[in-house]
Amino acid sequence: MRSGFLARKKASRYALKASDDRHEIQKDDEKQGGSPFAAAASIGVVVATGVANRVLYKLALVPMGDYVFVLSQFQTFGYCLVYFSFLAARLRSGQVTKEMLGVTDKRLFIGIGALEAASSLLGFIGASKLPGVTLPLLQQSIILFQLLLSGLFLKKQLLTSQILGAIIVVAGVCTAAFPSEAGAGIFAQAPALYIAIFVASMGFPALSSSLKEKIFGDAKEKMGGKDLDIFVVNSLGSGAQAIAVFLLLPLLTSVRGLSLSELPQYVGDGVSCFRGLTPGPLAQAGHQ
Repeated sequence: MRSGFLARKKASRYALKASDDRHEIQKDDEKQGGSPFAAAASIGVVVATGVANRVLYKLALVPMGDYVFVLSQFQTFGYCLVYFSFLAARLRSGQVTKEMLGVTDKRLFIGIGALEAASSLLGFIGASKLPGVTLPLLQQSIILFQLLLSGLFLKKQLLTSQILGAIIVVAGVCTAAFPSEAGAGIFAQAPALYIAIFVASMGFPALSSSLKEKIFGDAKEKMGGKDLDIFVVNSLGSGAQAIAVFLLLPLLTSVRGLSLSELPQYVGDGVSCFRGLTPGPLAQAGHQ
């Protein structure tokens, strides 16, 4: 009887443990999945901040037309600061593991940094001879590059909605560029060569996005189906981009008509303009 009592007690203990395990799994699933309201709220926040980011950037282009280089570097190093801050916080909380940091192929991040830096260089060359109002329209060409490269390199099957979305974007750009009754179209005074250079610069970040998708796919295979945290990819990618842009500073400054010795004053003038103050004459002299 004693052995039967012990067996029942042991079985009861195992049943309680199994029940606790099921509750823990359920709690983990709830934490990972979250409520539909929380998911909808997160999507709304992402959309709102994304739209605000683009609107504020376009508004900043108006007073900082001669300091696009400075504005671009604000973005590059600002992204680095934000991404690495979140990465450090997630490392401390255990959401990012050392396995995630070690599983990625660092050579791909070097490629991402080089592509983003090349995009910046070509973008500045093209933008230097184009009206500012044309740049946001030409930037939409990145959508076409992303669809094309996803099909070629990642062997993705394009959805009908994606193709229709790209067609709508192209139609919108063509409509905006079409000459009106009041005068010529916005691209009438834009040199075709510099339009081509600027559009070509959009192909590099599109290829960079394809490399990031490859990193996610490779890491998932190596980690047995677990997803790689997005802040690992964005942080390392932004860091590689910042280093590559720094190495290309001599070329980037020469495109702006400046020497390296004039760069500190140019950056200072750009910061003054960003703060709403009247900048010095250096940048304007370099653009005449």
